[in-house]
Amino acid sequence: MARRREDRVKVELPVRVWGMTLDGHPFNEQLMTLDVSRFGARIAWTNCSLKLGDIVGVQYKAEKGRFRIVWIANDKSAFGVAGAEPGKSIWGPLPSGSAVFPGRTVAPGQAAAAAPAPITRQRERRSHQRFACKGGVQIHRPGSVPTWATLGDISAGGCYVETSVPLSMGVELDLVLKVADAQIRCKGQVRTSHPGIGAGIQFTMVDVPARKQINQLLDVLAGVAASDQPAAQSSEGKTDITGRVYKSAEELRAIETLLTSDTADVDPRILAEFRNAVDHARETAWAVQTWIELRKQQRDPFSLMPLVEKRRIKQAVFLLKELLMDYQSSTITAETEGFADLDTAVAEFHQAAHKQ
Repeated sequence: MARRREDRVKVELPVRVWGMTLDGHPFNEQLMTLDVSRFGARIAWTNCSLKLGDIVGVQYKAEKGRFRIVWIANDKSAFGVAGAEPGKSIWGPLPSGSAVFPGRTVAPGQAAAAAPAPITRQRERRSHQRFACKGGVQIHRPGSVPTWATLGDISAGGCYVETSVPLSMGVELDLVLKVADAQIRCKGQVRTSHPGIGAGIQFTMVDVPARKQINQLLDVLAGVAASDQPAAQSSEGKTDITGRVYKSAEELRAIETLLTSDTADVDPRILAEFRNAVDHARETAWAVQTWIELRKQQRDPFSLMPLVEKRRIKQAVFLLKELLMDYQSSTITAETEGFADLDTAVAEFHQAAHKQ
């Protein structure tokens, strides 16, 4: 007899599910859950065209993850999924539903619906801790043009990329990881492949500068993961503020996704302002964390300053272009409060920058 591991909440939630069907065609469907648990769900889908063991992507609101098919109804009207990423839940606090089903003994024929044990074994096999990470990856396969994928997670030994382009097991790749303003170039090999979803890539050749960039990125992500726990005190008695700031920036990013997908009529200028603020918060948190790590390692933290200065200029250019468009469209005028101060500041900067 198998025993269901987790409580399930009977609730209908709109989810997006994507992957590859039995006949090898990609799908992207808007479906509804029948019930959910912390790391799984049952999802209704008429004429379900999947098979046990398939990996699919599931998105609820702004959160998404990879799930394994562990149960399919006899009439193909629904299927059950269990998380394929250890410890990751996309539901947040379990939503209220009409009924709660506690863990219970189920019949042998229903055992496949239980969350699979291999999740724990998978965690034990990994020699490097993985962290969720948002960014892009340029993938160059031998004899083909480069393609772009979304970075899902990263560790010291590899990363997971989300792409609908099939990547065959064992294929050698040239990679360019782009996270914030950083570009990390390295080589990798496909170790796991989930058609229509993505692939797990092991880093096979990383030079010293790229390894330094990866380590710095992992330091920041580790701070974010630590901030999910109650705030800890350092040896100096200070709270880990940087990790919490970075996590807050991630939450702002999730809010941005909701705003852009909502039916509410939000002015595009406000959305652009919000997006810029989110990016600035994320980049600033990264700079603070990197500065602290360099100090801990007794390395020169001022080596970070050229990057900080580059970002400040980028921020200023963005704001000036936005203001110019507003001025040209008469949204702001010479009578707008603060316009005279802006005009003076720009003139003084121009004069100093071109002073012989």
